[in-house]
Amino acid sequence: MNKYQSIIKSNLIGILIAGGIFYWGFANDGYTRMGIGILILFAVIKSGIDNFNYAIELENWIKANQGKLVLFYPTKKTIQQKIKTDFIPKIPYEIMEVYYDGPKLVGDVKHSIVFEIMKWNSNIRIHQPAILKIVNESVVMEKLDELKTIENTDLDYQVLLKKIEKVEKGTNSMC
Repeated sequence: MNKYQSIIKSNLIGILIAGGIFYWGFANDGYTRMGIGILILFAVIKSGIDNFNYAIELENWIKANQGKLVLFYPTKKTIQQKIKTDFIPKIPYEIMEVYYDGPKLVGDVKHSIVFEIMKWNSNIRIHQPAILKIVNESVVMEKLDELKTIENTDLDYQVLLKKIEKVEKGTNSMC
């Protein structure tokens, strides 16, 4: 409930500021100030509703995807193509994917949720392939740095599959 209290607190401050500006305009017959106060009030209320809806959406996504694996591989396009064609078919688990499409992060997870996941674990970085597992409001992560060389060398996929299995079984020390 802490995130909801934070949303209410930040919006309450905005509502008080808008109310103060409106009152100042009302007391001095300043219609422009009254209009500005009303506009600020509408903006604060809309922002609060959007933030509240996002918090609910994030909470529902976390519940729906508890324990699921996410293959995070926003790298060069050539590496992404090799990962899609050569590596992903070998993974014995159902996974969600996050990768680049031009400058945007796309895949099975909305980009706003990807950024939230990146806040939960500061070791998750762009251009660093990793396997992630969602656990409550945190993420278990194992780096898959070997995938960066997939286009130049023949990889031993068993090493990577063991890392994925380690995360799937929940025996990872990097949280």
